[in-house]
Amino acid sequence: MDYWITHTGTDGYLYLLFQRRFFKLLLYFSAISLLVSIPVNFTTDSTIEDWFDRTTLNNKELSSLKGWIHVLLVLIFTLLTIRAV
Repeated sequence: MDYWITHTGTDGYLYLLFQRRFFKLLLYFSAISLLVSIPVNFTTDSTIEDWFDRTTLNNKELSSLKGWIHVLLVLIFTLLTIRAV
């Protein structure tokens, strides 16, 4: 901490701290999205070509379980963002 404050000043240190926290937030979002959203949206009857098209919400009919899982993910992402800021 002292090294960065000495060499970049307080503004530079705060900017680096900001970038570090949002990088961690990006990693959390990526891990949660990959571990939860993709398996929920993956269907076994799809081919490789149309697999990506079927993972978007616009092209899918949501069952009540899938809808609530997406709502839960939005809640988790919102709480993580509030905690990071």
